[in-house]
Amino acid sequence: MKRAIIVSAGALLLAVILGLESCRTAKDLADNDPAMLSYTAGKDLYEALLAEIPDYDKVSIKCLFTLGNLSSRAQVRMIKGEFVQVSFMPVLGIEMLRLMLTPDSIYVMDRLNGIAAVEAVSALSQKIPGGAGIPQIQSLLLGAPFKLSGNNITENDYDKFRWSTDGDKTVLHTPYGKYPELKFTVGKDADLAQTHLSDGEGNTLISTYSMRKKAKTGGSVPGEVSITISLPGKYFAVKAGMNEITYDWEKTFEPDTAISKRYTRISFDDFIKTYIK
Repeated sequence: MKRAIIVSAGALLLAVILGLESCRTAKDLADNDPAMLSYTAGKDLYEALLAEIPDYDKVSIKCLFTLGNLSSRAQVRMIKGEFVQVSFMPVLGIEMLRLMLTPDSIYVMDRLNGIAAVEAVSALSQKIPGGAGIPQIQSLLLGAPFKLSGNNITENDYDKFRWSTDGDKTVLHTPYGKYPELKFTVGKDADLAQTHLSDGEGNTLISTYSMRKKAKTGGSVPGEVSITISLPGKYFAVKAGMNEITYDWEKTFEPDTAISKRYTRISFDDFIKTYIK
C-alpha cells in the first residue's frame, strides 16, 4: 500500500510537469471560432476573473491526496514564482516522497527507496520544449488562470485570449484551432471551475475545482481539486484528487534543496523510468 501510493504520487507529479511541457509546442489547425462575447463584456469578465486570483508571497497547503482507492496526506509549500515543494506523508505524517522545483532545477527524493535525482531545467528544456514553469504549476494548484509561458497572467494579456459560451458555461480560451489549446471554464461568480490544456494530439491535462472559498490574502481558492492527465504517447493516464485542503498564508519557511548522503543519486531519466513505465 505504501509503495503503491508513493509510486502513484511520483508519477502524477512528474506527469503534471511533463503534461504541461508536452502541450507547449505550438501548431496551427483550421481556425473555427464560435460566436464571441463583445470586447467590453469580455474585458469586464476577464478583470473579474483576475480579481479572484489570490495575492500571496508564500503559502503552505495541506490536503488529503487520493488516487483511486489510495490516499496520503500531502503538503505543498510555494514561494510565488520561485519555488514549489510537494511532500507525501502516507503513514504517521512521515515524509516518504518529496519533489522540489526552482527556476534552475528539479529535485526528487524518494525516502522509501532511498533514491534521489536532480535535473537542471535547461537540460529538461532540451528534452521537452518549453522548460518547466513554476507560475503555471502554482496557478494550476491554486485554481487560477495562467498563460503558457512567462510570468503570471495580467490584464495586459487579455488580447491573447477569446471568450465564448458553451451552453450555460462561459469559457476563456486561446484561439481555437491553434495549439497548444488552453481553456478556462468560468463560474457565475467569475471564479475558475476548470482548466483544460491540450496539444491536439491526445495529450490533455484537466483540472476541476470545487468548494471554492475566500482566501485571506484576497481572491478565492478551491477546497477540492481533481486532476486528470492523459499522455497517450507515453502510455500514461491518471486521475487524482486533492481534498480537505487547508491554506496557511502566514507560514514562514525557506527552501531547502540539500540532499542527504543517505540517498543514492541516480539520473533524472532513471528516476522517471522508476515511476512512469
